[in-house]
Amino acid sequence: MESLTSARAPSTLWPSFSLALRPPTPERTWGYRRAEVLAAGAQSAILLAVGIYAFIEGVRRLFDPAEVTAGGLLVFGIETPSHSALERSSHH
Repeated sequence: MESLTSARAPSTLWPSFSLALRPPTPERTWGYRRAEVLAAGAQSAILLAVGIYAFIEGVRRLFDPAEVTAGGLLVFGIETPSHSALERSSHH
């Protein structure tokens, strides 16, 4: 979940980067530079919410474990070693 949130970060922050490039005006002597800070704060709040959700869900599953389906576990078990082997071979 955290990886998905991090992957979305550039698309969430991109509009703030565009705003920050606008020149200052008489009303906004600093321009729109604070847009980046506000967007980063929003992104941090999203990551914090995901972390709290993961923590609560983890504690809940300690006391009421979910059943693991064999099919999903099998796919993950096959995918992980083959992916690791590809990574090792690409570093040489």
